[in-house]
Amino acid sequence: SSFLPLLVYALFGTIRQLQVGPTALMSLLTGAALDAANVPTTERVAAASMLALMVSAVSCLLSLLRFGFISDFISHSVMAAFVSASGITIATSQLKAMLGISFPRTHYWWENVGE
Repeated sequence: SSFLPLLVYALFGTIRQLQVGPTALMSLLTGAALDAANVPTTERVAAASMLALMVSAVSCLLSLLRFGFISDFISHSVMAAFVSASGITIATSQLKAMLGISFPRTHYWWENVGE
């Protein structure tokens, strides 16, 4: 599922920091966007596919307009904080499955801490 984006990016990509292909953070962000749009469970795969196509269209447009220079303005400390927060979010979202705990799904993961 992620071979074609890697091949295309190898040919046309200009930003070495960009990570293409499915990642845990991308999955969490997609799920959050679908939750915010109140997409029913039966329609989530189709909605996620449509979201991926829309994001790829915007990415192609920004690439044609040479907007890659924007990433040069993101400081190292901001990127380090983003990566750290992403790691914490991913790790805490997986604790339920690792510990075998079951509780109802909430909008924010920290709402389950007190339970």
